[in-house]
Amino acid sequence: MASSHHTSGLPSNSSMSSATSVRSRHKKDPHAATTTQKSFCFLSLMILVLVFTWAARPELIGYTKSEGGTIMTKIEDVVTVPLGPKAVTIHGMEHYYLIPKRPEGLEGLLIYFHSCNRSGSSFFQYPEERIIAYGALQRGLAVFAPTSKDRESGCWTKNDLPTIQDIVEEWAYNQDLTELPRMGMGDSSGASYLFFVFKTLKLKSMAVYNTHQIYLQEDMKKKTGKAIPTVFVSMKEDEVLSKRMSKNHEQLSSAAIPTKQFHISPHPFSSTLCFSRFPELENDDCEKLYIAMKNELPSLLDRRSFVKQTLTPEEWNVFFGKIEDLLDYKSAASYYKKDKAHPRDKPQAWINEGIQQEVKACQGFHSLSSEHHSYILDFLIKEARSKQNLRGDKKKSNDDV
Repeated sequence: MASSHHTSGLPSNSSMSSATSVRSRHKKDPHAATTTQKSFCFLSLMILVLVFTWAARPELIGYTKSEGGTIMTKIEDVVTVPLGPKAVTIHGMEHYYLIPKRPEGLEGLLIYFHSCNRSGSSFFQYPEERIIAYGALQRGLAVFAPTSKDRESGCWTKNDLPTIQDIVEEWAYNQDLTELPRMGMGDSSGASYLFFVFKTLKLKSMAVYNTHQIYLQEDMKKKTGKAIPTVFVSMKEDEVLSKRMSKNHEQLSSAAIPTKQFHISPHPFSSTLCFSRFPELENDDCEKLYIAMKNELPSLLDRRSFVKQTLTPEEWNVFFGKIEDLLDYKSAASYYKKDKAHPRDKPQAWINEGIQQEVKACQGFHSLSSEHHSYILDFLIKEARSKQNLRGDKKKSNDDV
């Protein structure tokens, strides 16, 4: 399925209907060649200026590099407020989901497993997660995010194994989505958990973030193995885990199983990035936040706004106490849905937690990042549909949706 990149809340491109008349004027203009040469020289000069600007102040231009270092992409490529998921209680826990309305039918089902200290609603509400969720919905995927039983740690444990299949199957049956090809995605604890449930949940492809876990050897045998196409995503500053995930990627590749790997590099935390990740804040709140970080947390950001070191929870609490009256928390907090599985003491807790997560993502150390999400989602859909067709499963027709 061909998929374009979507941006929420931004105006569409202007019409290009005047292009023909512009070309006609160029044909009649005897000085057209000279004008074109001047334009080319000016464009070349502007490109050089941008290159030097990026080298000196990368925080002014949202950027990041692909794994191979050959593709430059804006990190502010998608802007979306919290998505407001629906909640359903199954086996005594609240789980969360959204299903896009598409006349042409759905492409599949994405099942997301959260990290520790999270719940299913996190995928739709935290800045990095909700960008991925939005991308999945735009591609025609129903998104289901179950919640782990252990609410003290928030992690996935063996206690979840007996019920997770029932939870997914009951929800899919009630939504009439049992025939859709299934994809998995998980971060940290949730990513590790996927390797133990991918067969039970009948997943056709999956993406794992920040986990050392790998398939059992029998699952990676070329003819009889059950391993599925997998994307491995790690953070470059988390060197030990990143090396382990590279090895896991190589193992899967040597078993002739489709696989991709992405390393997330550090990038600056700027007011521009803040606004692209927190559009629910007022226009000048991100600038206030950025200045406060520079003044109150001198050890956090270097002169180019890259993250130098992490802060302890206590240090973050002190900082947020100082800026409590600085930001317009009240209007921003109204975008967030209440979460019974992971309740917050104050409305601004969602935003404060999101800011901490965003700083970790900028640092490039053990955090979920939406970087490369377009490529990852497209890979999951392509491989899931391929395996669905190979096994003779039938996708729902448009009339059934």
